[in-house]
Amino acid sequence: MIPQYQKVIDSEKGDCTSACIATITGIPLDEIPNVHDNFYPAIIEVLDKHGWVYLEIGQKVYFWIFASLPDVPVIASVPSQSFKDRMHSLVVHVHDDRLEVLHDPNPNNKPYNIEHIEIKGWSLLLRKEGLPR
Repeated sequence: MIPQYQKVIDSEKGDCTSACIATITGIPLDEIPNVHDNFYPAIIEVLDKHGWVYLEIGQKVYFWIFASLPDVPVIASVPSQSFKDRMHSLVVHVHDDRLEVLHDPNPNNKPYNIEHIEIKGWSLLLRKEGLPR
């Protein structure tokens, strides 16, 4: 995993989710669409081309899935440090039964104490190879 940093730090058009996707998949950030620009059809197409699948999952489902899959990086949506009433994406994983931040794509942020933050959403990236057919 090679950390990628946001190119756009903005309350309306920030690309933190795109930077997290690029970090996890290794796809260059320039190829990842911004979530604010017709994201879902575009991200499905880009990830499919590179052999990945993007899934958004709920809070309870996350812990159920990752109890048996520790150290798998996922994207967590958390309150932004930089912009009031906005969300921010981080790359996190469960390690030794604790949630840890692997990467914050905003280089200007202070470290997140993930244990004390309400996580609003989760996104999981899976390689298509190896999935049941």
